[in-house]
Amino acid sequence: MSKKFTREQLDQLLREIQQLSDRAADELDREEVEAILRELNLPSELLDEAMRQVSRRKALKDRKIRYRRIGFSIMGVLLIAIAFLTWCDVI
Repeated sequence: MSKKFTREQLDQLLREIQQLSDRAADELDREEVEAILRELNLPSELLDEAMRQVSRRKALKDRKIRYRRIGFSIMGVLLIAIAFLTWCDVI
């Protein structure tokens, strides 16, 4: 069974395949990273700890962003409530 694609679908498929290809080219496996560390005279034994630290920092950054959004949302709701209550007293 052959499926026919529209030009738009083909363009979308090509973009997706290019992104997947780029992502695969940007990724390194553990052996490659360890080889780079050896070339830089850095201890590869610390790789696992470094990966944990990077993950932890990313999680903290994501949490900070999430808390900011929640805080701004709460402030927005409070401002709207105050404005509404003030407007109701004026009328």
